[in-house]
Amino acid sequence: MSTAFVRPSAFRTLFHGALVATALSTAACADDPGPGKLFDEDGAWELQSFALEGSGLEQVASARGGELLMRFDNENRVVQTAMCANNERATPSNTECEGVNDSQWFCHCFAYDFVEDEMAWLEFEAGATVPVVKVGDAAQADAGGADESGDTDTDTDGSGEEGGDEGGADAGGGDEAPADGIHMLTVAEISGAAATIDFTPLPAEVFGSNGTTSKYTFVKKAGSVYDVVLEDPERPSCEPCI
Repeated sequence: MSTAFVRPSAFRTLFHGALVATALSTAACADDPGPGKLFDEDGAWELQSFALEGSGLEQVASARGGELLMRFDNENRVVQTAMCANNERATPSNTECEGVNDSQWFCHCFAYDFVEDEMAWLEFEAGATVPVVKVGDAAQADAGGADESGDTDTDTDGSGEEGGDEGGADAGGGDEAPADGIHMLTVAEISGAAATIDFTPLPAEVFGSNGTTSKYTFVKKAGSVYDVVLEDPERPSCEPCI
């Protein structure tokens, strides 16, 4: 019976080919960044136009642009919105700031997550611990916390009381439920306009938003534009979120 003979040079060729294929596969995995973001959000943004009902964009008067701002802190995943007015329920069409004695800065703090063209925002009080929020948490929260069988009744012993620690939150047997109050919004780049982004919708009452259809177009500005929100010599300013 004859035995097949593989020349050393052929073996080396096969071995080198396998190494190359493995290296290429490893490099491809290493270079895969996963889901990205539509734009670099970090820094200060100024409101340029808005549509409180979602259509019919109105331009913000140039004198008012610096009165309607927000700032993203990418490192800490925090965004703060800021409006200078004499009424917290004012909208971009009727804010009064310059020359108004009772005007002040009204701000909101949100933890956020950003994946591709979606953002998840969750409000918190300035100075409080920043909550963790993830895109997709809102859908989980809407599920109502049902278990895998779809049964939300925790009375397992017929006593009319909720089940004990076993299998409960204190037992450490499951993931923490998504936080309530998560607001989802989508973002879109404006064609032909550098660093100009649509946000639809902002959370309810932020810049007069109805929380469902309101659209806001922001343009990126130098970070120093936001300094007046936190240290305004002429009117009450806002506390930093963190």
